[in-house]
Amino acid sequence: MVTHDVTIQGAGAAPATGPVILERTEQDFLPAVLDRLSREQGLSDVMKSAANHRDANGVLKLFQPIHRTFHIALLDASCLSFGRPRLDPAKIAGAGLVVRRISTNGTGGEVREAWMQEDRLFRGWVPFPNAEQESRDPDPAFRRPELSAGHVEINRLLAMQAGHAVNLREQQAPLFVAPPDICRATGRTLLYGVIPVTSSEMTESPTFPAFTEKDLEGHLHRYLTAGGPRPLPFAGSALTTLNPDAPALADFMVLLKQLAIEFDAFGETVSAQALFAGLNSLAFTREQGTIKAGDFLKAASAVLLERDLSGAASQTMPGEWPKMSEAQASMLAKLVLGTMQTRLSQLGGGQGRFGEEGRRYRVRAFVRVKHDDRCPPETVWSDYSEPFTIAPWYDNNGAPPVQISLPDVTDKGFLKRLKPNVAFALPEGLFNLLQGDAKQLSEGKGSTGPKLGIQWLCSFSIPLITICAFIVLNIFLQLFNLIFQWLLYIKICIPIPGRKS
Repeated sequence: MVTHDVTIQGAGAAPATGPVILERTEQDFLPAVLDRLSREQGLSDVMKSAANHRDANGVLKLFQPIHRTFHIALLDASCLSFGRPRLDPAKIAGAGLVVRRISTNGTGGEVREAWMQEDRLFRGWVPFPNAEQESRDPDPAFRRPELSAGHVEINRLLAMQAGHAVNLREQQAPLFVAPPDICRATGRTLLYGVIPVTSSEMTESPTFPAFTEKDLEGHLHRYLTAGGPRPLPFAGSALTTLNPDAPALADFMVLLKQLAIEFDAFGETVSAQALFAGLNSLAFTREQGTIKAGDFLKAASAVLLERDLSGAASQTMPGEWPKMSEAQASMLAKLVLGTMQTRLSQLGGGQGRFGEEGRRYRVRAFVRVKHDDRCPPETVWSDYSEPFTIAPWYDNNGAPPVQISLPDVTDKGFLKRLKPNVAFALPEGLFNLLQGDAKQLSEGKGSTGPKLGIQWLCSFSIPLITICAFIVLNIFLQLFNLIFQWLLYIKICIPIPGRKS
């Protein structure tokens, strides 16, 4: 056992409080904080930079590094004995802090979730089943061993029944003990660490819920539901003669877009091939004979959606969509559900760690305190900080904008000195397309022309590309200002004294 109890709380704050969160805007923010702490009245001076930006609901708001703002957790480790002496830094075997997300249960109570990793896979935000789990060491290697039944699988099942997270490791940020001179100057054992508010980590599997047939009610095109037969437009007409923009063809075009784009019915995945086979279980009757529905719809998609006329000269529109029974419609619906779930997984359904805007979080710190004997370190936790949100990247914290210097393109001397500094390798078809008539290109009538087997390397000047983009931006700002009336807020030009040459 340790000789006395240890507590960790916000530095300079009242007892039993969570970490103090500092907001710093210096570029070299950590040395700036440590330098201030080493001076006389340093702790009280540093406390003046405690975060206090709040959102419209009065909730503390932390900014991201993109805002050139950084947040530091500052804590004080002391002993719970007479006079509250500071904890000897040599007793600290490790320290860190965790950021936990806040959710609510059915009764409006607060449920805290941890960003967990299982082996090398990110599990994402996992709720704690009880308060005892919240105070376990985030690293399984430092946790006290559980009672063992002598069998690995039985131990795993018992742990799951008790609500214990098996092999889950919570992501943590390091806490550092302040240098000895700062601890002596303040008379405290101070710990500090940067609070993570951004992350590229994502869950390893999609987090979207599974679709059900109820989700398809009112969403599936009417041709894919039970009933019929249903007439098709332009019966007997060759697909290559049809105008995809014709009003009479609009409903059929919606069907093709839903099948080809949303459901990927003509794709290469297993679920797409299953749906294609399901469509081929239906047959259309034409003057030339019957044709499988999947084959016809694939050809129609190529001609009417992709404007690919090769290999479809003999394809004509059937007179009607065949009658579908409830069993056939249910079969197609199940196949559609499979393709929709596959499409979601292809779009990267993983959940980002801080990806949900408006969510609330709390930060909590811990220290691992060494014992005087050979027992393992004891994990001591602070209380939670107050809830906070993370400002989205487009938010503004009042910091000066980043300045980008643009060249003076009206200076003839500058243009003569300018050299291309980026090159694009263009395939011949794209080069020929860009060399064509700009008016025809804007009308969708551009041509790639004959190909001679030549590729092109085109060099440009990045400053001039930036100027072109800047001019186009200003043109569109003026145009969209007619709708949004936003120019007063997004473009502010003020004069500044120019340098005299």
